[in-house]
Amino acid sequence: MPKTKAQNEIIREQSKEKILYAALKAFSRYGYHGTTMRMIAVQAKISKGLIYNYFLNKKEIMEFLLEQRIAQIKKIFNQEIVGTPEERINFAIREFCDNIVKNKGVIRLLISIFLQPGVRLAFNQEKKFEHKLLKDFDAYFEDVRRKLDHSQKKWTKETITIMFYGLVMTYLLDEDELKFRTASRELFNLVFK
Repeated sequence: MPKTKAQNEIIREQSKEKILYAALKAFSRYGYHGTTMRMIAVQAKISKGLIYNYFLNKKEIMEFLLEQRIAQIKKIFNQEIVGTPEERINFAIREFCDNIVKNKGVIRLLISIFLQPGVRLAFNQEKKFEHKLLKDFDAYFEDVRRKLDHSQKKWTKETITIMFYGLVMTYLLDEDELKFRTASRELFNLVFK
């Protein structure tokens, strides 16, 4: 019996996810420049030709991975924060921490890829991804400040962003979730109260 359009779409999405996951693993193991489309195919246990049905080259795969991550972060940033100031700050802390904890593997892989020589430069020639991410991160914290009716500006958006980047990097290195959540709460309270 032939597959339905919906079944074919599910299979297509599963194949694409398999390719993306394999690419992340290959990029982190062999380096972005050392990874070939063949290596990604082997890692994904599919034919090399199948990858080209989804992506033109490894750069397009990497760009898709970055766009995907930025879209996930934007989804969190665009949530409405309601309730009392205390409830709103607790919501912001929980959402921030939950996202980092849930996606720590992907975040760690993307950071390791971006730390490879020449990779950051190759993908940021126009500051396309980094600028987007920093802009969204800055906008998120400015929005949290506004929604919490926090008019006193003790910190610049850039300083807040850098502090939270440091917090995320510390968590990715030591993986102590309780320490990360506690430090996040303390940082939110320091910045927004």
